[in-house]
Amino acid sequence: MAAPAPPVGLSPLSRALTAVTAAASGVLGLLLFVFPPWAQPRFAWNLSELMVMSIGAWFLGNCVWAARIVRDWRWSRWSSSLIYLWAFGALQVVVLVVYRAKVVTDTALALFYLGVIGFMAVAGVVGVVDVLRLRPRWRDAGPPMPGWLQVAVVVFIAFVGFLFAVAILRPSAAVGGRVFPEDMTPLTVRSFGVYFLTLALAAVAVVVVRRLTPLIAHMEGGIGITLPILAASLVYLDVFDFAAHPGQWIYLGAYVVFLLVAIPTVVHYRRAVRTGSRAGAPVDARMG
Repeated sequence: MAAPAPPVGLSPLSRALTAVTAAASGVLGLLLFVFPPWAQPRFAWNLSELMVMSIGAWFLGNCVWAARIVRDWRWSRWSSSLIYLWAFGALQVVVLVVYRAKVVTDTALALFYLGVIGFMAVAGVVGVVDVLRLRPRWRDAGPPMPGWLQVAVVVFIAFVGFLFAVAILRPSAAVGGRVFPEDMTPLTVRSFGVYFLTLALAAVAVVVVRRLTPLIAHMEGGIGITLPILAASLVYLDVFDFAAHPGQWIYLGAYVVFLLVAIPTVVHYRRAVRTGSRAGAPVDARMG
């Protein structure tokens, strides 16, 4: 008797948790991104309005990303994207625990932020258990990842991995305006650092699978986060001092370079991904 085919997605519980993640991230992201002067004194720790708006960009991007995952729910397409969301919650929780003495809980916004992060971490635990229990299908029938894109992803992993290492080992690099336009506390630096680690971990999954479908889905999610982060930087462009600190161009330039590579790549390869998805097995009701 033939073994049953692996499910195409994770459990309905994981799907529901991802849907709640999308909704909660959207509300939090709007509060932080649209109202940074209001949110800054009410946030969970002390940081600037630019950083508040940038963190809001994370959550707006997470909202759109998670909502798209829930709509499709194929593990072969969204594996790296779900790994990103799970790692985002888990690693931010680690930072909050390490710096718990600096975290405040006397405002509704701070509690809401902590609650969303904690919920994402719980969703990650449920998701990992699902992957181990259900063993869903990792690869679809779509095209393989071109060699140049594999190299590009490896370069991306090395770059964001370097940023993570600097944030963890040398948080003083964020002081003095050399690259970041404003001085950042160790808590803020480490929060951004583990965000970079989250991106690297998820990109590793893309390289392991070596399929175009999850890469394009991942790049689309990254675009959804990078655009509002760049918008936040432009809103607070007056805090930059490029003449005194030319290295601050790196902060803006990294986002611009990613968009210049990612957007044309997504546009070029999206048709191939859609054709490959139609050629593969249809999405059935077997979700675990």
